[in-house]
Amino acid sequence: MSADEKLVFARRFAVHVGVDTGKVFHKLVVRGPDGRRKAPHKVVVGRAGFEAVHAYLQSLFPDLSPKDFLIGLEFAGHHGYTFAQFLVGLGYHVVSVQPAHTKRLKEVEDNSPLKSDDKDARLICKLVGDGLFVPFPLLTSPYTEIKLLVVQRHRLTVEQTRFKNRLQTILDLAWPEFLPLFSNLTKRTPLALLERWPLPQDILTVSPRTVQRFAKQTSRGQVKGPQVRALLDSARDTVALTDGADQRRCEIEFLLDRWRLLREQMQQLDAQI
Repeated sequence: MSADEKLVFARRFAVHVGVDTGKVFHKLVVRGPDGRRKAPHKVVVGRAGFEAVHAYLQSLFPDLSPKDFLIGLEFAGHHGYTFAQFLVGLGYHVVSVQPAHTKRLKEVEDNSPLKSDDKDARLICKLVGDGLFVPFPLLTSPYTEIKLLVVQRHRLTVEQTRFKNRLQTILDLAWPEFLPLFSNLTKRTPLALLERWPLPQDILTVSPRTVQRFAKQTSRGQVKGPQVRALLDSARDTVALTDGADQRRCEIEFLLDRWRLLREQMQQLDAQI
């Protein structure tokens, strides 16, 4: 809708409500048909608190039904989605107010840039009545499921980056020559090699043929003999720190165990998506 269409739409409603959302409680301000805003009202997050708000709104305007209310929420992260869902279930019309709009209007309200929950709720109420809102992102199945899966997948990707960076930091001291040979530590082959031989002295305890066979099988033939020989040479000539070897080995093994679980979870999410 255009700005004018939103304004016309907002004027269809007798009551405008602004909600500043929070983790433990929300602040709500109501403006009735007379154009005056009521005092801020605290909404405790939870069923009892939400039902109390419904009773509060009905007590203010006993002759009106939920369809006569236009309620705008400014979200603080994900806080407020449960309240919005509750209101929609009762028949209220819910929209979303952009935080940037509230921020720009702060000084207009009282000539002060200072922020408070009460002030924000009053501003959100005014913005709703002026048609300055966007549709509320209310999703239904299967879109809700897809969104949740994608968000989970993104979080695991961020976690994988942390694992990779942590492993690089360990190898800088434990086996610095390994990184130039396998620059992308998220690939299957370098992870498999480190799972089997975390430190350079570990890989030197087996025959070159064993390493060659394992690397070929793991990489599906992508890792050739010269790269394996370079790996073994790096293990022999490494400048790695040798003190605390058992602890460094244990740290790498623990990290790779957690990373393996994360990769399995990512594969499950990919299949579901």
